[in-house]
Amino acid sequence: MDLADAIRAAAVETNAVVQSVNPACFLDPSPCSDWDVQSLAEHMLLVAGLSLASARKEPFEPEPFDRDTWQDRYAELAADLLDAWAEPGAMEGMTQSGTVEMDARTAAAITLQELVLHGWDLAAAVGYDYEPPAEVSAAVRQIVESGAQRARDLGVFGPPVDAATDDDLDTALAGSGRDPRWSPN
Repeated sequence: MDLADAIRAAAVETNAVVQSVNPACFLDPSPCSDWDVQSLAEHMLLVAGLSLASARKEPFEPEPFDRDTWQDRYAELAADLLDAWAEPGAMEGMTQSGTVEMDARTAAAITLQELVLHGWDLAAAVGYDYEPPAEVSAAVRQIVESGAQRARDLGVFGPPVDAATDDDLDTALAGSGRDPRWSPN
């Protein structure tokens, strides 16, 4: 599975989680210790917009978070993301990710990582069974393993935890500092 196909599959799976969220759980905890469900939803919406702008090599303009429309907006962004990274040239050259210039392929890999890790975070927080395709989990494991130390140095990942299995998704989660066994209870 190439990177564009992996992003496509992850966007579909993560959007399914987003659409399952009951706003009544916005104050519930998430695996991201500093974020409740609403904070996580806000971040996910921001990252989806940022990724879309990166794929299109356009400036990014953050949008205010609206509790009443965020799921619809996320669905729109996810649908656009499905195709944006598959466009000819999307993964070539340089792009902006916020204020950081980076190789477009790296931005695409970060998109996949964000979709899967935060898709799992949200799913765990709201009790949704999150299972991206095996090829997607394997790709995210590679991305996490190759960039984990840099992400920890930047404060993006926490210290690694024991995955307890060799499952690709669990290993990626653990490598990013998430406990694959986390639950809100």
